[in-house]
Amino acid sequence: MEIIEDGTYPEIPPSLLDLIETCVTNETKDRVDSLGLSYPGITPRKSPNLGIDEVHIRSVYDYVFTESQYVTEIAIYRSWKGCDVVSRDPEIQTSVSLYHRVWDEETGKAIWRI
Repeated sequence: MEIIEDGTYPEIPPSLLDLIETCVTNETKDRVDSLGLSYPGITPRKSPNLGIDEVHIRSVYDYVFTESQYVTEIAIYRSWKGCDVVSRDPEIQTSVSLYHRVWDEETGKAIWRI
């Protein structure tokens, strides 16, 4: 799992890390959306320390141009109000971006791998 943040916090708060680690496990089964694309069937749970107003899952498909190393990224966003992601279908939005992989390194974005 990869957590990307902007460097505002020196470390991930324990309650947030617990939420992240329990939403997706090795036993998580995929679901299929109305477009026929699969995504992880996450199971966020309510916590007294964290309020969950919305849940978003972003699936990314990267296409790299081998000569220039530019990347075309197609992202699919699935969103739910609240944390009930099982009984309702998500709202779906998409985006297309173009970037170069060295841009994150040059701007100093923090990436944590857990």
